[in-house]
Amino acid sequence: MQKNFSDIILHATISLIVLGIQGFLYFYYLNNLKKTYCQCVSDYHHENIKKYFKLSLVAVLFFYILLVVVKNNTLLISLTMIFYIYVKIMLIYHVRLMLVYIKKYSCNCAESVVKEIINVINILQISFYIIAFILSLFMFTFIKSK
Repeated sequence: MQKNFSDIILHATISLIVLGIQGFLYFYYLNNLKKTYCQCVSDYHHENIKKYFKLSLVAVLFFYILLVVVKNNTLLISLTMIFYIYVKIMLIYHVRLMLVYIKKYSCNCAESVVKEIINVINILQISFYIIAFILSLFMFTFIKSK
């Protein structure tokens, strides 16, 4: 039991550190755009990225709290994980939308090294979800064939 609890704490810590770094990059970049009065990126992008990031943070915290407190309620844990995946996909989508908008309209005031880092992270996240989806289809097919 203690090992299970320590594993949950370790995974929660790693998840929160990764989300923290990602959130720092997003908020740093968006705040710099506001400070430099860069009007290329609309408030729509700012607000949606902030909203979905905050929701993903709440969802991951709620998920790990459920794992510790309510171990036997797999339905609630599964619903929380589905909500987290939905929110994370929406966050990835809105970040990609902002990056495409910046590129499409050649927004020079929005160009920076941080934007390029966010772009790489975004591409990696999209790749992860595509690979996870393909693997889940293979697993579903494998389980169904047995």
